[in-house]
Amino acid sequence: MQEETQYAPMTLGDWLLTLLITMIPLVGFIMILVWAFKPNVNVCKANWAKALLIFMVALTVLMMLFGSAFVAMLPQGNPELMGMPN
Repeated sequence: MQEETQYAPMTLGDWLLTLLITMIPLVGFIMILVWAFKPNVNVCKANWAKALLIFMVALTVLMMLFGSAFVAMLPQGNPELMGMPN
């Protein structure tokens, strides 16, 4: 019985509830981790959660790279760069 529900297709209501839960700030992230790594979760939901985690990590790395590049371009006390006369 458990194996049947693990491979059964998710209904529209299941997906709506899943997305609604992920919109709750901390609870959503915890549930994504649970769905990604718990063994008895629907295969579709588990694969979706794993892909979402990979996407979140990639976006976090990109934001850190672009953020550090932006901070590196800021003037660091040099009056000429800040448009101020000497």
